[in-house]
Amino acid sequence: MFISVIEISECTANKRNLINVTEPEESDIWITGQTSYSIAWTQSKFSFKWDIALLDRQRNKVSDISKGLSEFDDFKMTHNWLIPQSIQSGNYRIEICASGSPDDCGSSCSFSIRNSKVFPLILIVIGFVFKDLGTARQISSDMLNPTHYIQTNATDQPTKHPEELLFPHEIRRRRRLQQDRRYFKRMTEQIKELRDTECTIERVHQPTKETFRKDYMKTGKPVILTGMMDSWQAMKSWDFKELGAILTKGVKVDLMESLTPYGPWNEYLRHYTDRNKEPSKVLMYNLEEIYPRLLGDVHFTEFYDDYMEVVDEDIRPPQLLFEMAPKRSGFHWRVESLNASVWSALIRGRKRWGLYPPSQYFIPGAVHNDHRTQDSQKSESFTWWAHTFPHLMDKYKPFECIQEQGEILYIPSGWWRSNLNIDDSITLQKSVCDETNIRACMNELKELADNTPNNFYGDIFIQLRHHLTKHNPRLLNDDDRQFRSPIKGLGKPFSELEHEHHENVWK
Repeated sequence: MFISVIEISECTANKRNLINVTEPEESDIWITGQTSYSIAWTQSKFSFKWDIALLDRQRNKVSDISKGLSEFDDFKMTHNWLIPQSIQSGNYRIEICASGSPDDCGSSCSFSIRNSKVFPLILIVIGFVFKDLGTARQISSDMLNPTHYIQTNATDQPTKHPEELLFPHEIRRRRRLQQDRRYFKRMTEQIKELRDTECTIERVHQPTKETFRKDYMKTGKPVILTGMMDSWQAMKSWDFKELGAILTKGVKVDLMESLTPYGPWNEYLRHYTDRNKEPSKVLMYNLEEIYPRLLGDVHFTEFYDDYMEVVDEDIRPPQLLFEMAPKRSGFHWRVESLNASVWSALIRGRKRWGLYPPSQYFIPGAVHNDHRTQDSQKSESFTWWAHTFPHLMDKYKPFECIQEQGEILYIPSGWWRSNLNIDDSITLQKSVCDETNIRACMNELKELADNTPNNFYGDIFIQLRHHLTKHNPRLLNDDDRQFRSPIKGLGKPFSELEHEHHENVWK
């Protein structure tokens, strides 16, 4: 009995190398095949590759989670794991060893895994359990006990009315959710009223490189390009059903850190989007790392030289965004990061776009319109398009258009943009710092670098400056040449200078 207690509660760390597994914790309960879970650990030495395994209560290896994983951080290292359905319910440990050093290992506390096949009445969608008519409850260990659920055998005794199984506060929440769902469903129906609009953004069919550069890139004029995606394999094979067979590692939903299985998100897309003020989108900035095969299905015509390609990959800002979005979702007003230009290719669905030129300092009726501080989770696009736009005088309205499937929208550097998904949509978006906007990109990098010492923005700027010095020195000015990345402890950081400014103003 004493040995059993030690087995369940002890969390071990290698005393020599101090590999300490901090996640999962002893009280954690993980579910198979539903969402990715974070495995976290620290070390005292400098190992760069890791072998991660799942052990049972007797410390026998059940599964290799990862072999030769490349991961290094001065503080905490993490790896996301989607538990396969083959893992049975029980108590387990995570063991992490430095690759090639089987004696340098650490293990987690004992934690629980529950196989989701034993819960046939629940649908887990992005970390919540939805039962009956919309009741949402956080997962708890009690709920994961199979006896907690109503039996499905035909010989079972009659069950109680759903509300009789709930506490009063749960009943009130359920009714509020039902009321919200009716309201959000009406919002979705209002999309029909936003489908028709006069297009004030020019369309051009398959322009030549010379024509595009002269008429649009150099003049900073937005344009919708047609016929440029006709040869894309993605136009034939990328839809919400077919992609399910490819996105087997999961997808990144909104701002969640871990990957979510595609199946539950697709189920959410089909049945639950009417329940949310801002329906959840798939937003993946690392598509080329997780699903590199998909990049073979697309090809952006290169009308430009992308200067970011000369920056080291480990500090290069993400430039490619893969988006899967429900109708009524969208993005509120913002300017592209680093003042880059945007190429937005619509593979499925339709989007309504609004654009304001860089000279527009404030967006009419928009509270959160600073692209650096905007909280996109609180500023949904639909409200502006449905309730603000119709009341604007013509002179205050943006350039606008409905982007159709198979079209690419080019948005020059510095332009404000907002969009609203008329249909469920799939988009691939690329941001570029080219010869027409590299000056704006460089200025933004310097400003971002000045705000925080020892950040990668200064490193990006220095690498770009080195390249331009060799290949295009006319694009550099004296301030560029004198720039030095801020060093911690030397001079005053931006926050301190700003504080002094306010003190001088108000003293």
